[in-house]
Amino acid sequence: MTASTLPVWRSLLFVPVTAKRFVDGAARRGADAIILDLEDSVAASEKERARTLVPEAAEIVSRGGADVVVRINRPLRLAVRDIEALSMPKQMAVIAARAAGIMPLGFIGSIAEFHDLEGFRATIRRSRRFGFIGASVIHPSQVPILNEEFRPSAEEVDHARRVVAAYDTALAEGVGGVTVDGKNDRRAGRRARAAASRARGGDRRPRGEDDPCRPLIRSAISGILACSVAPGSARHLRRHNGQRLSPGRGNSCCHVGL
Repeated sequence: MTASTLPVWRSLLFVPVTAKRFVDGAARRGADAIILDLEDSVAASEKERARTLVPEAAEIVSRGGADVVVRINRPLRLAVRDIEALSMPKQMAVIAARAAGIMPLGFIGSIAEFHDLEGFRATIRRSRRFGFIGASVIHPSQVPILNEEFRPSAEEVDHARRVVAAYDTALAEGVGGVTVDGKNDRRAGRRARAAASRARGGDRRPRGEDDPCRPLIRSAISGILACSVAPGSARHLRRHNGQRLSPGRGNSCCHVGL
C-alpha cells in the first residue's frame, strides 16, 4: 500500500457493536471511519452475540459514506474466533453457491482499491483459497491478475488430468472408486474434470458449444447467471445464524457480503 492509496481517516469513531442506539446513530456523526468495537466496550458474556451483529451493524454505520473498521479482541483465543466469525458469511456464501450449482464469483476485499495491484493480487490469491473461481472488477489493469490467479496452476492441472484419467479407466473397467495420490473421493473426478476444463486452451476459454460455461449462459436466459460475493452488499445473505443464499430471479448475479 502506498501513500496515494491510504484511506483518508481524519476521524475514527468507536461504536460498541452491541449498543443498537449508538450503531443506529453513528452514520450521522461525520466520522471518516466507524470502528465497530468487539473488545473493551463489549462484556465477556456478550462476545459471542457481538460477533453475529457485525454484518448488519457494518451496513448501518456505513450509510453516511464512512469506512468501517472492526476492532477485534486482543487475547489470541478471542481474536481467532473474531476473525473466523468475520470470514464466515463469505465462506458460507461460497459453500451455498456451490451446493446450488451457482458460480461463486467475487473476492474478499474492496472493489475500489485498484491502484495497489500487488495488494490486489494477494487478495485474489486469498479469495481463491476461500473457494472463489472468478471475480468482476472496475479497472482493466486488474483483468490480467484475475485471469492469472484464478487459472489452475501447472501442478493442479497435472493432478487433475491424472485424476480424470484414473476415473475414466475405473469407469471403463466397472470399478467403483480409485485412489490418486493417496486420496479416494467420489467427488474428486468431477472437480478434477472441471479444473482440467478451466485450464484447457491457455488463457483463452473455449467458445460456443465447447464452452464449459455454456449451461450458465443458458441459465442466464431464465434469470440467474452467477453468484458474485463482494463487499458492500448484505442484501442477499441472511446472517450467519441460519444463512441462505437467495439470488433473485431477473438478476444476472446476486451480490453477497458484509
